[in-house]
Amino acid sequence: MDTERPPAGTTPADPYLREAVEQPTAVRRATLALPELRAWFAKTYGEVGSYLTLHGITPRGYPFARYQHRPDGRFDVEAGYVVTAPIAGDTVTVPSSLPGGLHAVVWHIGPYQKIGATYAQLTTWIESQSGRADGAPWEFYHDPPGNERTLWRTEIVQPYVIVGDPR
Repeated sequence: MDTERPPAGTTPADPYLREAVEQPTAVRRATLALPELRAWFAKTYGEVGSYLTLHGITPRGYPFARYQHRPDGRFDVEAGYVVTAPIAGDTVTVPSSLPGGLHAVVWHIGPYQKIGATYAQLTTWIESQSGRADGAPWEFYHDPPGNERTLWRTEIVQPYVIVGDPR
């Protein structure tokens, strides 16, 4: 899987570049308001996990979610797991993928309610690299919600493209 620890010589708060190949995923999709996300995630990861178990598939790493903001304030969300090969899917769990290419990556350590500052830092870093976001970001959740909130580790991945000369 393309999730990893930050490179040597950086801190978890330092954004960095990663190149990756497209990764197949097993997900559920929904359009939700912010207050609905937490309960939906708990149900979703269980249902996708059950599908994978039923079909003898082992997830490749941590659960993830990918968000697309909508004009009405809600989110189009897909959440699940990276897998080794595309799945057939059913009425609940469907195949999808995370795109390959250039990815800007940063780790958010702490409560999820403070993740906005980490996203702002990532956006600034991408711009400093003469880049722009290229599609919706996603997050890998490295700690279960029951752990100490001040230590939650969320790996944020933002696909991007170079749009200018970085000199």
